[in-house]
Amino acid sequence: MNDQDRSIRVWRVRTDSPGGILIGPDRAVVQANKNTFLSVTPGAIAVNAKSFSIQTSPENISKGILFRENMGFLQMIPSSLVTPIPNCMINFPGAGIVGALAPGLAACAGLIA
Repeated sequence: MNDQDRSIRVWRVRTDSPGGILIGPDRAVVQANKNTFLSVTPGAIAVNAKSFSIQTSPENISKGILFRENMGFLQMIPSSLVTPIPNCMINFPGAGIVGALAPGLAACAGLIA
């Protein structure tokens, strides 16, 4: 047994229980049974379950990289061919960064001019 194998810890309620928690130097796994688990590694988070719940407001959830829920009054109006109402808005990934840098860039532009 090498040193890396000794640094992994496993906690279970009983020795024959299917669920448990495994903690290692580069991963953490919470397992309910053979087919349901949550795994966290430095590069990824993996969830395998029949259902998955997140507690957050819908505008904080991105679908892919570019799309976010369009919340507000328009969400309550039904969309049809006659009155198309978009359910998602396009969210450019760098838009928040540009807004935060704008005052500093304006000050630099004033010094240069």
